[in-house]
Amino acid sequence: MSAAELCDALAAAGFDGDGPLDLDSLEWPFLQGDDARRLLAWVSSRLRPANVLSATDPPPPTKFSLIVAF
Repeated sequence: MSAAELCDALAAAGFDGDGPLDLDSLEWPFLQGDDARRLLAWVSSRLRPANVLSATDPPPPTKFSLIVAF
């Protein structure tokens, strides 16, 4: 896992920031140790357009109601 792979995963998921991501500035999390690399690898492997919210998606509900059937 590397910053380049993270950027690829973000691009595949539809990331459209103001410009291209700077790979050098994103490399530091991968230098933090095995746990950070494993977490970033897990996140990157699961990023898909279908599971990423966009700015146009409706906000999630703020209150949950419990419906109990008897």
